[in-house]
Amino acid sequence: MKRLMSVLFIAILFASCSSDDDSSSSENRLEGSWTLTQANLGAPIDFNNDGTADPNFINEVP
Repeated sequence: MKRLMSVLFIAILFASCSSDDDSSSSENRLEGSWTLTQANLGAPIDFNNDGTADPNFINEVP
């Protein structure tokens, strides 16, 4: 019984390990030029002290 369990464990171990994990895929790359247009926060803040609080941090930074 121990031998059968060992053989089944080894068979499952080899069956679960596959070589199809290819980390060099080019479809996950983000290429190009990017411009940050928004940086939204959870709560609006008044970072530049103009009296208007805005959740978009880009609008609050001079």
